[in-house]
Amino acid sequence: MTAFLFFLHSCFFNPTVKNFMKKNLLASLLVNIILLIVVVALFKKYSTLKTELRFSKGSISVSQKNKDIVEIDKADPIYIYNSKKFACDTLNDASIGFAICSLEKLKFAEELLNKTVKSRMNYYSSLIKRHKEGVLKAKDNSYFVNELRITILSQENFIKTQKVWEEMRVLNSQNVRLGCDGGSGCAGTTNTAEINYILERIKKIK
Repeated sequence: MTAFLFFLHSCFFNPTVKNFMKKNLLASLLVNIILLIVVVALFKKYSTLKTELRFSKGSISVSQKNKDIVEIDKADPIYIYNSKKFACDTLNDASIGFAICSLEKLKFAEELLNKTVKSRMNYYSSLIKRHKEGVLKAKDNSYFVNELRITILSQENFIKTQKVWEEMRVLNSQNVRLGCDGGSGCAGTTNTAEINYILERIKKIK
């Protein structure tokens, strides 16, 4: 017991031992502080990376959703036709209502076709005008001469194609009418076939 007390007295009151213990204590505290700072810094970095990763995933998800969204051209004749609400759709009589409503829709489809054809003709006219100006400004440039020739021929070919299509439309309509001749809904069936024929033509022109 006396020896143990002597040992404690030596540790606390011996200057050499006391200084050694102080140095060890300071070193230990310094190491612990450094470790604490490193741990805190690592935790903050982990939190930042986790947040950035979460936002990055969210951005990718939103970007993917945006890619899946198809932009709708509300000026497209097909879209205009499909989104049109016809008053005749409320008619109750099956055969008469179908014939009247299909005729109304056919007239609307014809209007859209005429506008589409006119738009294409205007497009050719604007190109021809532009190429003619190019020919006058750059007489030695064969590019404008060639483009003018091609555009004029394309316009003429489009006019011829449209006339042939009109003839085919009549024949197609007659063929459908013969197929349903005598049926109560034949008029509506024929009109619907013409509508589909017109819409297909609009798609090809555009």
